[in-house]
Amino acid sequence: MYTDISTEAKATIGLLLCSIANGQQQLSQPHLENISKILVLCTRLRDQDMNVAFAKVFNIYKESSRNDMIIYYAALVSEDFADTVFCMCCETAMAQGRWNDAFAEPLATIGLALQLSTDDVKNIIRTYIVRNRWNVQIESA
Repeated sequence: MYTDISTEAKATIGLLLCSIANGQQQLSQPHLENISKILVLCTRLRDQDMNVAFAKVFNIYKESSRNDMIIYYAALVSEDFADTVFCMCCETAMAQGRWNDAFAEPLATIGLALQLSTDDVKNIIRTYIVRNRWNVQIESA
């Protein structure tokens, strides 16, 4: 159950997973690579074994309601890290190099649950759309 998660690092992993459109139960290669990169590069997440944390959170993610998870996990993220986590979620959602309208609902829910302003959520999403506009589109095998 998602309430077994009690650390900011694991909550962040949960939010990254929830940012993927349609609550896919299987991660695409680009999504997995992006989440891995975030977990390796973010110094704020280095206090735990991220492989073990990811496995635990992913198993919970497969069995839980995404919106309930988002609200619970967002409450575990400190205010000074919330905007960074939201940017990481946008990056993860668009890991395949393109915007999909299915990203709007989970990203908006995450942004609001993290208590970001509606304008900040819109501006961050818009920035990622513009940034990714000319990227190569990555198709999963």
